[in-house]
Formats: sequence, structure tokens, C-alpha cells
Amino acid sequence: MTDLLVNFVPTGMVPTKQQTPHVPLDPPEIVDEVLQAYEAGIAIVHLHARDADGAPTYRKEVYARIIEGIRRHASDLIVCVSLSGRDFSLIDERADPLDLEGDLKPDMGSLTLSSLNFSGQASMNSPQVIQELAGRMSRRGILPELEVFDLGMVNYANYLLRKQMAVSVAIAMGGGVRIGLEDNLHLHGRLTTNRKLLAMVRALADIHGRAFMSPAVAREKLGLTKHDEHAIRDHGGRQGTALGPIPGSPQTSAPGPRRAAA
Repeated sequence: MTDLLVNFVPTGMVPTKQQTPHVPLDPPEIVDEVLQAYEAGIAIVHLHARDADGAPTYRKEVYARIIEGIRRHASDLIVCVSLSGRDFSLIDERADPLDLEGDLKPDMGSLTLSSLNFSGQASMNSPQVIQELAGRMSRRGILPELEVFDLGMVNYANYLLRKQMAVSVAIAMGGGVRIGLEDNLHLHGRLTTNRKLLAMVRALADIHGRAFMSPAVAREKLGLTKHDEHAIRDHGGRQGTALGPIPGSPQTSAPGPRRAAA
């Protein structure tokens, strides 16, 4: 069996503390849960940033705080930033995180391939915006993360490929999963946590005998360069995380192959 690629989505744009107290919103909370998930075996994290009031924000300064905290302890983890059109329509706002430099520059950026309606609002993605975001990522050496919600979006991905705007979008990431509170607030009908969602993924992966794909292997498959593990120094060391150890993760198991995220 091929290794399991897990894309961790801890926050999203919609969940609030009123809906669930478990969702991480400020940079320290997000970093804390991402690092715990990294120790459990994730290869990619898909980040959404929030402002001081907990509302979604596109500002690169907020993303910089999150990415710096992650890369201080997990320099090989693949970092994807959201470029969503759900709350922001101006291209320069949506593309703001792409302007981060050096070791704060994201590895990937989300690219939704058409407009669509969510239950409470629309996400607007005109062909011009999609192509502009793809072009900016290409010029910056940032890999697009395709967000596909219907078959029409697959057709548009093929259109981009024919135009040779983003050849990297053709890279297959088959057999992976995306998991986190961005997508699932409940498990078995009850409010859940990122930790419990990751534990579910680990249990299912273990049943199928699948090891967890490491960030290093995922980087190689996606053609992403490695970050300098010493570029962002740790002053004072990382403290314990709020999530705690996840059963079956590398930090609580005997040495062996990297297994699915717990």
C-alpha cells in the first residue's frame, strides 16, 4: 500500500468559538495544534488566518506569525495558505500571503477553480481571478493546491494545464485525506477536536496497513524545495501543547515506520 498523505485543516473560515471551543483561532493556538499534528505524522497543513476578533483575515502579517511558529519546530512540514474568495474579492487581498519572503514564504496556496455557493454565502472565483492567482503562484515558485468541488472544476483545471499556466497542478496526490475542524465540527454526532479527528484517521489507516507519508517524501513527490531547518531559530524551546499526546503517534509509540496521523 502507498503511504497515506494527510492534509491537516485545523481552522477554516467558518468555525467560531461559539460553535465549538476546540477550534484554534489565534496564531499561538493554531501553531500549537499544527505542531501536535506534525508530531502525529501529518505532511501538509492548510492554514486560515483570523484577526484579533476571530474573523477571517488575508493579511500576510498574521500568516507570518503562524508560519514562523510552525517552521521554528517543523521546518519540513509543507505549508499551504488559503487564498479563498469567500470573504475577500479583491485580488491583491487574496494574494497577500503569497508576498511573504524567505522561510516565511508558503509552499502552496489554495486555488478554487470556479465560483460556488456554500450554505450561507458564495465564493466568487472568476476566470480572470483564478488565472491571476495561478500566475502569481507560478512566478513565486508556489505550488497551487486545487480545490475541486464539482466536475466543472476538473474541466477548468484541464484548461489551465492546456494553457501551461500551472503545470504543477497536474501532480497527482492520490490516496490522501484532508482532515480537521475546518471541515468537520462533529464526530459521531458530537462536537469533536482536531486531536480526535486525527486519531480517527490513524485508526482507519492502521486497519488498512498504511504508513503515514512524511513531509520529506511529500515534498519530493510535489517537487517542493526543502526549507533550511536552522533559518528560524528557537529561542527558549517549545513548551508542551494543549492537545497532548495522540495515541499511536510517533511520540507515544515505539520506534518504527512513521504511521498515520493520530
